[in-house]
Amino acid sequence: MPKPRILILDANALIHRAFHALPPLTSPNGDPVGALYGLGLTLLNVLKTFQPTHVVAAFDRPEKTVRHEQFAAYKAKREKTPDELRVQIMRARDLLDAFAVPTLDAKGYEADDVIGTVAEVARKHALETIIVTGDQDALQLVNDATRVHLLKRGIKDTVTLGPDEVVERYGLAPEQLIDFKALRGDPSDNIPGVRGIGEKTATMLLQTHGTLEHIYAHLEDIAPPIRKKLEAGKGDALMSRKLVTIVRDLPVAKNLDAFLRTPYDRAKAIALFQELGFASLLPKLPDVPEPPLGERAQENAPKGALGTLQLPAPSKRRTPGYRCVATAAEAEEVRKHLERSLGFVVDTETERLGARTEALHGISVSFKEGEARYIPAPYVRAFKAVLEDERIPKFGHNLKYDLEVLERAGIALRPLGFDTMLASYILAPGTRAHDLDTLAFTILGHEKIHIESLIGKGKNQKGMSEVPLEDVAEYSCEDADMTLRLVAHFRKQLASEPRLQRVFEDLELPLIPIIAHMELTGVKLDVKFLSVLRQKVQRQLQSLERRIEKLAGGPFNIASAVQLQKVLFTNLKLSTTGITRTQTGLSTAADELEKLRDAHPIVPLVMEHRELSKLINTYLETLPTLADTKTGRVYTTYNQTIAATGRLSSSDPNLQNIPIRTPLGAEMRKAFVAERGHVLLAADYSQLQLR
Repeated sequence: MPKPRILILDANALIHRAFHALPPLTSPNGDPVGALYGLGLTLLNVLKTFQPTHVVAAFDRPEKTVRHEQFAAYKAKREKTPDELRVQIMRARDLLDAFAVPTLDAKGYEADDVIGTVAEVARKHALETIIVTGDQDALQLVNDATRVHLLKRGIKDTVTLGPDEVVERYGLAPEQLIDFKALRGDPSDNIPGVRGIGEKTATMLLQTHGTLEHIYAHLEDIAPPIRKKLEAGKGDALMSRKLVTIVRDLPVAKNLDAFLRTPYDRAKAIALFQELGFASLLPKLPDVPEPPLGERAQENAPKGALGTLQLPAPSKRRTPGYRCVATAAEAEEVRKHLERSLGFVVDTETERLGARTEALHGISVSFKEGEARYIPAPYVRAFKAVLEDERIPKFGHNLKYDLEVLERAGIALRPLGFDTMLASYILAPGTRAHDLDTLAFTILGHEKIHIESLIGKGKNQKGMSEVPLEDVAEYSCEDADMTLRLVAHFRKQLASEPRLQRVFEDLELPLIPIIAHMELTGVKLDVKFLSVLRQKVQRQLQSLERRIEKLAGGPFNIASAVQLQKVLFTNLKLSTTGITRTQTGLSTAADELEKLRDAHPIVPLVMEHRELSKLINTYLETLPTLADTKTGRVYTTYNQTIAATGRLSSSDPNLQNIPIRTPLGAEMRKAFVAERGHVLLAADYSQLQLR
C-alpha cells in the first residue's frame, strides 16, 4: 500500500499569487474571480499530481497575531488588501468546500503556523507531507518527510523541493533559512534583520558558521566591517529570528482523520463553476472517489491515516432520448422524421480530428430537444437526399467542419440555417470561449462528455472505431441535442440585436460554404521555386556570417543570445544605456538591437541575419513539407471566430504571416501559384468598412 500523504494548501498565499498573476477575470455576474480561478486550477492540478490520502487548507485570520505583540511594526508597510481580492478570499472557502477540502486557522497565528503544526503532526504519524504555496517562508519546514510544492512565477511554473533541492537552490539547509532571514530581514513583512547585511553576506556567514548562535559566539573570526554591523544589530537579529520562525506546536490538528480525503459533491462543484464561469476547468474535475474502504484497506495504515482512495472508472451516461441507428428500418424511420421537420442539427464524427483527411465515422441528428439519433457511416448515404434538401435548413456548431466532412463523403450539406459557434462569436467577439462544451455549460448549465474521456489525448489518443459504438453515439447525440438547444437561445439573442442579426444572416452564415470550399481546395505551392530560393538565401546567410565574424574579430554562434551579448557589449564595448537587462544579462532582442543600429556596422548585419534565418526556418524549409505530395497544395484552416475585429485568421499553417514588405518577401509570394489556365486575384480590403 502506498505511504499515506497529506496535502497542505497555503490558501492565502495561493490566492494572492493568482490575483497578481492572472488577468482580472469576472464571473457571468460581473464579480471578480481571477484569484478564485487560480486557486481552483492549482487545487485540481495538485490533487491529480500528488493523489493525497489527506488534504487541508490553511488560512490567515483577519485579526492581529502574536507577532504584532512581539513587534508592533510587523507587516506595517503592507498595503490594504484590495476589495477585489478581499471578496475572493471570503469565497475561497466555498470553492474548497465544494471539493470536500477542510479548512483550518488559529486565532492569533498565521496560516504558516497552522501549516507548520499540521506538517509536524503528520511527520509524527509517518505521513508524507506536501505543502503547496507561493511563499518561500515555508521552505524552513522542509525535511525528510516534508516537501514544498512552490509556485515560482504565475501559477503554472512550479517546483517541488526536498532537503537536497533546497540546499542546491539556496546554498543553505532548510533549517538555516530561519537564521538567513534573521540576518537579512524580510522587507515584505517589515522584519528588520541586521542593518547592512544583505543576501550574499547572510549566506556566506551561515555557510561558514552554520547558525546564528555560532556567528555571535565567534565574532572575532569575522571581518571588522561585518562584525560591527552584527554587533550593532544583534537585538534585531534575535527578534527577527523569533518573528520568522514558524510555530509547529499549536493546539490544532491533533487528529489527522479530520483531514482524510473524502468524496466530493460533483454536482455542487459544477454548480459553483457555472456560477463563477469556470467552464475551462470542467475537464479537470476528478472522478468522485468511492467511500473510504473497510478495515482490510486500513490494516497497514498508521494511526490517524487512511490508505489511498480508489477511483472508479468514469460513469457511462445513457440518455433515454439518444439512440444509435442499428438497422435499415431504423434509418428509414429517422429519415422520414427529418423530412417532416422544420430543420435539424447535423453533427459529424470522424475517425480522428481532421475534416480533410479523416474518414467519416457517422453523424448525429436532432430536431427535438432531448432527442437525437446517431447514424453510423454505412447508413449515412441513405440520408443524402434529406441532407441536400434545399427546403429543410440544417443547423450545427462549426458547420464548416461538418460541411467539409460530408463534401468528402459525396454529400453537399445545404441549406445552412444556423451555426451556434458563429452566433456566439457575433454576440461576444471579445471572448474565445465559443466551443460547444463551454457554451453548453455556461448557458444551459449542462456538463458535456469531454472528448478526452472518450478517445484520450496525446500519444494515447484512440480512433473513434476503437471506442464502443454506444459511447460514440451518446457523445455525438449529446452534441446534437445541446446544439439544438443553443439554436433556440441564440436566435432570441440575435432577434434583440437587429444589426448583429443582419451581419450573421447576410454576411457570416453565407460565408461558411465559401470558406469551406477554399479550405478543401487548398493553395498550390511551387516547391521547386522554394528550393531554389532557399539555396539563394542560404548563400546570402553565409556571406553575412563571414562579414559579421570579421567585424566581431572571430567566429561565434550568431544565434546564441549569450555569445552575441558578449561580442556586442564586452568585446566591442557598445553602449548599454537604455538596454533592457534580463536574467541572463543584457538583452539582444530585436527592439534592443534597433536602439544600437547606428552604433556599429555589425548591428544591422546581425538584424538582417536574423530575418533571413527566420525566413529559412519558418517558411523556405517548412512550407514544402506541408504541401500534399499528391496535389502539391497546402491546406490551411480559415477561422471565422478567432479575431475580435471580425477578420479571418489562418492557422495550421498560418498563411497570413508570409512577409510582403521586403524584396525577399515579395519573391517568396511567387511560390504561391494558380493552376494552368487560372490566375490569383489579390484584393486589399483594408479600407472597406461594414456599414
